[in-house]
Amino acid sequence: MISRDDIIGLLRDDLARVELFRAAWLGGSDANGRVDALSDIDLVAFVGQGRADEGLSIIRSTLERLALIEREWRLPSPTWHGGEQTFFQLSGCPNFGLVDAVLMTHTPGFEFFVRERHGDPAVLFDHDGLVSRTPLDRSAHGQRVRERVETARGKFTLLSHLAAKEARRDRPIDAIQYYESIVISPLVDVLRAVHCPDRFDFGLRYLRDDLPAEAYSSVERLVYPASADELAGMTEAARAMMGGALAQWDARKPG
Repeated sequence: MISRDDIIGLLRDDLARVELFRAAWLGGSDANGRVDALSDIDLVAFVGQGRADEGLSIIRSTLERLALIEREWRLPSPTWHGGEQTFFQLSGCPNFGLVDAVLMTHTPGFEFFVRERHGDPAVLFDHDGLVSRTPLDRSAHGQRVRERVETARGKFTLLSHLAAKEARRDRPIDAIQYYESIVISPLVDVLRAVHCPDRFDFGLRYLRDDLPAEAYSSVERLVYPASADELAGMTEAARAMMGGALAQWDARKPG
């Protein structure tokens, strides 16, 4: 039976022998110490300018040596990160057999190498010494955090009543959309700014690791309303929590 290590080992050994791949590493759960039996494989590699199509074709051929590729999806370009990204799902590997491959051309100050935000890349090979830590620009980052908090403050203060209002109108789908986007999302943004500003924009991802246990448990209780009828009460609970989080933020007088 194919294992996760089999997939990673083959990618490491094969790609390292191909000239166009200058460095490759694993991000995601491997970079953040969260690997378990359900972890997929987040592969990132530096390739020469304009050679991403060739690189993705080589990755496809490499994976096909282990198993059939059941499904494949390439993100439209340009992607949010500027690279080329394709997902490959291997047959017979429902959990770890999803390979998320991102190919990029190296540039200085690479965002994925900011340890505070993305962890430590699990390097497979690095022919040119390209995998090196990118320092977090605290000044610019702090400004982004402050802007995020003020956006969350305004959105929540003025609009958080809309979820309950749509529920009263018997529009439960509209209500839950508003609840997620203008109650939960801004609340989480402020909680992150207070407790884990390095990843202020990660939303619900990694939230259990990034918030104190009590705060996480409170958010967990709020994100799964049983019905639209609960939204008014849950919004009030979120409002109290938001007030406390904003008070903590304001008391710090971030510069």
